[in-house]
Order: sequence, then structure tokens, then C-alpha cells
Amino acid sequence: MMHDSLHPSPAAREQAPEASQVQAAPFLSDREVTPPGTEMSAAMHAYLDGDAVNGQALHASARELGLWKRIGDETGRRRLMVTPSHISAQILAKLADD
Repeated sequence: MMHDSLHPSPAAREQAPEASQVQAAPFLSDREVTPPGTEMSAAMHAYLDGDAVNGQALHASARELGLWKRIGDETGRRRLMVTPSHISAQILAKLADD
């Protein structure tokens, strides 16, 4: 497919490359890079995925297991939190003003 050059000079129009001639930049995506020494064991990944895991393998990863259990407990507590009604009313009143 050819695109028209919008440049006013005739020389620039003649040098306009076709879309097939223009090389697209390679697609770069973000990826997670784990710092050295912080890799989790396969057993911990399986536990977090909800798969059945050998207890001995989890015991070897006791530090990570404790962390994720605390995160799960805190998430459960925060899930039960409710915004006080007077704050909700203030937010809705401000939204109505805009």
C-alpha cells in the first residue's frame, strides 16, 4: 500500500518510501526480571497457583510461605472493610457538583 506524501516540495513526494519498504521496529515488550537470589521455588509457584504441593517442599520455602499467608490474611481483612456512609455521601456530592 502506498501513502501519499503531504510534503509541499515535488522532490520530497518522489522520495516518499512505500509502506512495504519501511522496516517496522521490532516489537519490544516489558518482561519481569527477577533479581538474582530472589527466585521462588517451583513448589511455591505451584502453591500460589492452587495446585497440591508436597508439605516438605513448602517447608523448605517457609519464608515465602509465611509472606504469602500474611498477604492472604491482610487481603481478607481489607476485603471486609466498608467505606463509612458519610464519606460515600461526600464523594457522591462532589461528583454531582462537576
